[in-house]
This record gives sequence, C-alpha cells and structure tokens, in this order.
Amino acid sequence: MPVALGIGGTGGGGAESKDCGTAVREKDAKAVEALYHVMASIENKLGGGEGVVGVYGSITRTGIQAVVQCLVETCGMDEYSRLVDIGAGLGRPLMHAIVHPGVRSSWGVEVDIIKWEKAQVFIQQTIATLQKRGLLTKDVAVPTVDCMPVEQVTSLEPHTHGYSFWEGIPLEGKRAFGRLFAQAATMRAIAVVQRSFRRRDPAHEMRKLAFGPVRLMGSFPVKMSGSGRGFTAYVFHKNAYTQPLRHVAPPPAETKREGRIFAYQPPVIRMLRARKAKGGASACDDANAAHGRRVQKEASQEGGDGGGA
Repeated sequence: MPVALGIGGTGGGGAESKDCGTAVREKDAKAVEALYHVMASIENKLGGGEGVVGVYGSITRTGIQAVVQCLVETCGMDEYSRLVDIGAGLGRPLMHAIVHPGVRSSWGVEVDIIKWEKAQVFIQQTIATLQKRGLLTKDVAVPTVDCMPVEQVTSLEPHTHGYSFWEGIPLEGKRAFGRLFAQAATMRAIAVVQRSFRRRDPAHEMRKLAFGPVRLMGSFPVKMSGSGRGFTAYVFHKNAYTQPLRHVAPPPAETKREGRIFAYQPPVIRMLRARKAKGGASACDDANAAHGRRVQKEASQEGGDGGGA
C-alpha cells in the first residue's frame, strides 16, 4: 500500500502531496520477507528485545519499509550510502537497509547495555542465517552496534543517512544527535519516529534540536509491532547538502571480522574498544544510570517533548 507523504516545503502543512510507495523489486521483497522471518525467530530465542532503558518494541516491517523507501526515493539512499541509527536496539533497521536498498554499511549506537548485548548475537545470527540461505553474500558489511550515549560520539562521518526511533531519548541526546548531523559533511538526510508534532512545524522543531536547516520530505503514520501503538515518521533532507553520494570517500580501511565478513568501525569506536581491552572503563559502565536520570528529570519537568499522543 502506498504511503501518502507531504513533499516539498519546510513544514507539514500545505505541502505538495506525493505517494512514496513501499513496493520494491521482487528479489529484494523476498529477501526482506525472509529477513523478518529470521529476525522474529532469533528474537524469540533471545527472549525478546527488551532492555532497561527507553521504549520497548519496534515498528512494523511495513513501517520500516516505508521509512527506507522514503529515504530511497526522496533522499537518494542507495548502495553507495552508509546508515547510522541512534538508539539502535537490536538493529532491525540497520539490517533492513543492508538487504534493501543494499547500503554500503550500517552502524548503530545503543545506550542500553542489555539491548546492546542482545544485538551482538541477534545481528550475527541473522546475517549468518541469511548467508546460509544465499540471500546475502559472504562479504556483506555486517551491521555493528556499539554501546555508548550519543553524547560520546565524536562524528557521524562517513555516514550519509540517519535514523532514530527516539521516543525515550532525552532532549540532551536529541540535541547531541542534531549537532553531529549538522557538523557531518557527508550526512544528507535523517528519518525520525516519534509522537506527532501536531500543529508545530516539523522542520522548525528539528532546527531547535540543532539539526540545522532541513526540509521535510515526508511524514506518515507507523505502528509498533504487537501493541499497535501509533507514532509518526518524519523524513528530512539537509538543505546545505550538495555533495554527490558517489563521490563520498570510503573509510581508509575496512576492519576484518570472522573470515570474509567486513564491517567498518568509526575511529571513536576503535578507540573505546581498545581502551576497554586494556582494562579501562567500559563506555556503558555508568551510561544507563545517567540516561535514566535524564529521562526522569525531563519527564517530570515537561511531560515529554515529542507532542501529545
């Protein structure tokens, strides 16, 4: 079913209407369907994706496909792109993007150490199963998820597109993401899922969160798996972005993992992992407690910042 999107303009009202469909090539559609069957099976074996921080659950396959397709059709996400997910959970959108449209790499940041530990097993087992079935090649760039607050990330480069289901992420974290997005020369678009902005201008609200000048390319309803709880997905394009994706330089070196599987690790992640290997403090040692305190403080002061549900 096509999803109606508001295209053009800076806000949500009065924009030109355009259908941003969820249809993909037959081969890709079969791979996406297989991916979600595999992910459901492995998640059940892990006891679900629940952690101790943030909102538990994920949006439906239809919802994620609508977000991905909108990024493809309006923001140029393709096989040259690199996706970053803030609040990655188990990493479903990261793996979806690897299967379709087949991005070059995908990386996530997750503050919840329980979700992060599950994601390590979840991603590796899902990728291995799809490779065994011949749906992914052996040299696919395996998605990586690292445990840290977004405030500790130093750069989003060389990534080109961003995603976040950020209900439960405090304002401080959203602003940190916004600053990183605005500063990264390679970043061209961002999709966020949250409660509706209602009568507020979405592009203006993103600018207040430090994302800089952006253009709303589409907004549409999505639902949570299981509960059916409704949210709104917003897709934005960075106004200042002009660099063709095909000319984005690849990282200087790929990091080899388990035979022929490769996955790029941003420099900050290599630094933190090296420090932990030498007996230093883990990036997640106190992140969950601090994150929880920030969420509780903001909830008591503002009753949430994402608009009424």
